[in-house]
Amino acid sequence: MFDEIRARGGTITVICPFVVDYLSRRTANADLVDARHPGYSDRAAAESARVEAGG
Repeated sequence: MFDEIRARGGTITVICPFVVDYLSRRTANADLVDARHPGYSDRAAAESARVEAGG
């Protein structure tokens, strides 16, 4: 999935707690995170937002 995003010149906004956790442990994909709209930097913040949204 990340290779396809990179090949297309795309970026990601991280909102899923599991993706936040994955990316925090693997810096090889850090270049894919959108600098203007990065999303959440840690799993706790992503989980909190998910709960607040009712998900």
